[in-house]
Parts: sequence; C-alpha cells; structure tokens
Amino acid sequence: PEAAAGYIIMESVEYPPMSGSNPISTSAALIELGIVPMEGDETRFILESPAGLIGIQARRDEKGALEIEFTNQPAFVIALDHPLEVEGLGTITVDVSYGGMFFAIADAHGLGFSVTPDEGRDIVAMGMRIAMAAIDQIEATHPTEPEFKGVSLSQIACPITDSPDGGKTSRNACVVQPGRIDRSPTGTGTCARLA
Repeated sequence: PEAAAGYIIMESVEYPPMSGSNPISTSAALIELGIVPMEGDETRFILESPAGLIGIQARRDEKGALEIEFTNQPAFVIALDHPLEVEGLGTITVDVSYGGMFFAIADAHGLGFSVTPDEGRDIVAMGMRIAMAAIDQIEATHPTEPEFKGVSLSQIACPITDSPDGGKTSRNACVVQPGRIDRSPTGTGTCARLA
C-alpha cells in the first residue's frame, strides 16, 4: 500500500526480481505522465518491484533534466573465489553475489580483457560461457525469498581503482541472455559487485 506503483521486469529469458534500469525508467515515466507529481525540484516515493520495495529520489537539474536515484533491496555475497569449470577455458574463479539477480563476477584482466568497445564480441562469448557454467554448477538461493534462485548473468569486471576526483572507478560489462552486453553497468550488477 505504501508504493506509488508496482512493476514487473521482462528480460529475454526470465522475469527477474529486480533490475536497476527499470525503476529508473518506470519512475521517469510516472513523473513525466503526471501519475507521480513532482513537488518542486525533488520528490521521493516508493515503487514495488518483485524483489520488494524500492525507494526513489527524483530531482530536476538546473536544465530541467530528470535525475533518478534508487535504493535497492539488500545485496549480499554467496561465494568469493568460487571455482568454475568453463568450457574451453578450464577452471577460473568467480564471485557469486546477489543485487536483485544472482551474478557470476569474473576478473576481466585475468581473462585478458580491458573492457573496451573493441572487445565486445569476445566479452559476450566469454560471458555466456561463464553464465552457462555457473547456471549448471553453482547453487544460489535467496535466504528469505527461496523462489529467487540460480545465477542468471555474468559480469566481466576490471579492478576498482582510485579516480582523479577522489572517488572510485571500475569498468565492467554485464552479459545478459541470450548473448549481449547490457546497455548499462546494471544497477543489480553494481549492487552485487559492491556486496
């Protein structure tokens, strides 16, 4: 009852509990259509995702562009440095964590990637091999939502480093089924990585 609206997420091969770009898109649509009113330059409200309630903070910048920030459901780690047998590659290690979906996160540099646009095709091929191996070999179940289970995606991630502005930065590519790089770093993947 406390949610302004609810939404479901439809991916190519599944209906995941959460996706970071979806609360952003849904919130923007609700505001632009006037379903959720903007109170001045900033408003806060709640959306209901299949994973649970998602807090939204929306604001307009000085040019009138809409910026959306969301607070995800808790992210957590299932395993660090989990061995995974990958076809044509042998044994690698992946971190397995949940940020709204379960991810197998592999070290980009260890796989020979810098995560640059010219590597896209090879990252997709490798990411799909990792995801398929993880789906077969890794058991992952949400501790309080047992219907949320199984690795869905892979993430090829560079190390986290200091950025010139004093923050942290990292390059990554989330490979989604049936075989493409997601258009964003993915909110769920970012949360899984931070966990």
